Order: sequence, then structure tokens, then C-alpha cells
Amino acid sequence: MAKINLDKITDTRFRAKIILDPEEKESARKKAIDKIRKTKKISGFRAGKIPDNIIQTRFSGEIKEETLNLSVQENIEEIAQKSPKGIFQIVGVENLSEEKNTYKYDLLFDCAPYIQKIKLKNVTLVENFPDVSESDIMEELKEIQRGGAHAVSKDEEVVTAQKGDLITIDYELWVNDTPHGDKQKGVKFILGEEKFDKKFEEELIQKQSKINDEISVKIDAPERPQNEEGGESRAKTYEIHALVNNIEKVVYPEINDEMAKAYSNKFQSLDDLKLGLKNDMQKRFNRKNKTIQLEMAFVELKKNVEVCFPEGFIDKKVKDFFAEYKMDVSKVSEEHKKEMKEAVIERFKGTLINEYILTEAVKDKSKEEINNEFLGFINAEFDKQVSSYIEEILKTGKKDKFFDRISTMFNENLIFEYFRKNKWVKKGKTLPYKEIINVDVHKH
Repeated sequence: MAKINLDKITDTRFRAKIILDPEEKESARKKAIDKIRKTKKISGFRAGKIPDNIIQTRFSGEIKEETLNLSVQENIEEIAQKSPKGIFQIVGVENLSEEKNTYKYDLLFDCAPYIQKIKLKNVTLVENFPDVSESDIMEELKEIQRGGAHAVSKDEEVVTAQKGDLITIDYELWVNDTPHGDKQKGVKFILGEEKFDKKFEEELIQKQSKINDEISVKIDAPERPQNEEGGESRAKTYEIHALVNNIEKVVYPEINDEMAKAYSNKFQSLDDLKLGLKNDMQKRFNRKNKTIQLEMAFVELKKNVEVCFPEGFIDKKVKDFFAEYKMDVSKVSEEHKKEMKEAVIERFKGTLINEYILTEAVKDKSKEEINNEFLGFINAEFDKQVSSYIEEILKTGKKDKFFDRISTMFNENLIFEYFRKNKWVKKGKTLPYKEIINVDVHKH
């Protein structure tokens, strides 16, 4: 086994001094020769059958280089484990020395970015409490009612579009008097809910549109970026050309015991359902409150946290961003590049703070304990269907976006409880349900 010693050069750069004994060096050298043998062709020898002495004579420089590469590859994992924060990038090799009984070199590398100093106790989280009103519960019941609705033919001599009807259309979007994109067929929406387009829906109602009517409506242009010269977008007009395929009446179930039973076999009456909804809404409030409090806390922590970024880390992340979106870097202004660098720094500060606190929160817990806590959180916060789904994912390892969202909630709960354990959580107020639920976290 190679001897590896680490020396710190700067806060993020390290020198790994590596010494191989003769057997390790010879093993790496033989592997290098075998690798080179597979790629070279020499007249008079079959592919892959060139003798060692010929390879050593003709490709001595490549053998030396490949021996070093293989040695680095074989020892990189141990070097990363010895590093306080892994390896971000290898800088180079210095002081390569081949003597009779030893083979040694220095590997220079940069570690990943890390937090050097942070004061968590300077931030206090607030635990607010939910006031779920009857009107809040009624809104949830109406959503369930809408989910149980079904459409029937309208019993009218002449069927016209009215507010509340289920409309089915084929439509095409035109931009600057030219078709834009594919024609959409069989699109359904409830008239008046403004989930399709407000102006288009208003026009259907005003004209009392009928089945097989063709209708064209100019709509508001979506927000578009300015062009490169800084002027307005070239798109001037937006218009929907549509054919009304069907107009149906929407029939909603009554909000009563029967609706509650149809919604879930967990509920035997409307009162049961209302109690269950209230319980779920309180949990939703508590989760959202934690998200808001942590978002606000991270904003404060990012102001004073001291982070060590290795040389080139920020530039690489900005370059990766431009490459991902196929942007020509030569056409990006210096001011925009500066803004991008600042955005990358802020983003990674938040990521590092999150990782730092999570590490602190679980450092005394085993992997089994964390998994049990995760399942306990799922069972407490969600119904059996969600719990079964998460357990199946844990068995198969096939994670999806839903699992990622649940994991984020669990991590927020871990961090919040870590703050509580350290007495950095104070009692807040009882707030109306919507006051917290309707908060846009990203604009808060």
C-alpha cells in the first residue's frame, strides 16, 4: 500500500506526498505496458502481441507517463478520504522521483469549497401556529367537490357556452398573423375559471358560442425579453384560432356524507372529512412555516458566513452554465459575467450552509436511525398511500421528483429540530392559515 501524507498549502490547496514501494511501482508499470500494448501497432507483430522489451524500448516516455497516471488513479480515493473536503480538481504533479527502491511524487489538488466560519446561534427561527377557519376548510371541500364532478349533455334546444360549462376545443396559436407551434386538439376547461385564457373565455361567454363555432380572439402577449439591440420584442400580435367541439354541463356532487365516503374510505361522514382536512391543513401550515423560516435564516446566514472557494471553482461553474444554455461567452458582457459569478457564489453559499447544518444535525446518528426517522416523518405527515410509495422507492432505489420533494421536507424538519435542540427556536403567533400558505417563498 502506498504511503500518503498530506500537507496544507492554502485554505483550499493541498500537497499529497505519495511513496510507492518497489512492488506497487512494478505493478503499475506492468499495467501501463499492457495498456500501451493494446493501442500500438508494429509491423511484424500481431495486435496485442508486441513483446515487453520492444514496448519498453520504443515507448519508454509513454510508459513513464501511464505509470504515473495509473498510480494516481489507484490512490485518488484514499487521497480524497484524507482531504478535509474531498477533491475538486487535480492541479498537477511535482517532484517525481524514480529510484531503485522507491517511486515517489507530489500530487497537488484543490479541495471542494467549504464553510470556514459560521455563527448559527445568531439566527432565531420562529414557530408559528395555524388558525384553520371554517371558510378554509370549505375551500378544500369545494376542491374535492370539483374533483368529483362529471359532465353531462346540456338539455337545451340550442346549446350555448355559459359560465361553468365544460368546453372542449381544438385551437392554434398565431403570432404576427402566422401559425405558431402545433395545433392542439381536445383541450378541455371549465368556462369562467380562467385556467385557459381570460380574454378567450370572456369572448365565448359574450358571443354565446355554440358547438362547431369557429372563433378567433386576440390575446395579451406574454412577457418576452428585449432583443439584442434593447428594443421591443418583434412579436406584435397574439391570436387564438379555435373550433368549439363540445359544450357540456358540469354536475357537482353535494357536499355531504356521501361525498366524504366517496372521497376516501377513511371517512364515514362529512364531519370526519372536515376533521381530516383540518389536520392535514395544520400539517401543511407547519411545513410551510418551517420552509419560510429557514429561507429567511439562510438569507441572514449568507451575509456573514465565511466560505473558502478553490481557485477556478466559480469560473468553472459560470462556464458550465453558459455551456448548458449554449451561450456564446464572447458575446456576454463583463457586467453580466460579474452578476453570474455573484449569483453562483450566493447559490453555493446556501448549498454549503444547508449541508453544514444537516451534517451537524445527524453527526451523532447512525444511518439506520436516520432512515427510521425519515419513515417516521413520512408516516406522521402523510397518508398510508404516500408511506407505501416511499417505502417502495427505498427498496428499489428508483427515486423520482416526488421523492426528492419529500426528502427536502424531511431535511427542513431535521434542521428545524436541530435549531430547537439548541434553543434557537422561539414561540411565535397563531396566524391565519392563508397568511403562511399563500407566501411565495422565493419572493419572501
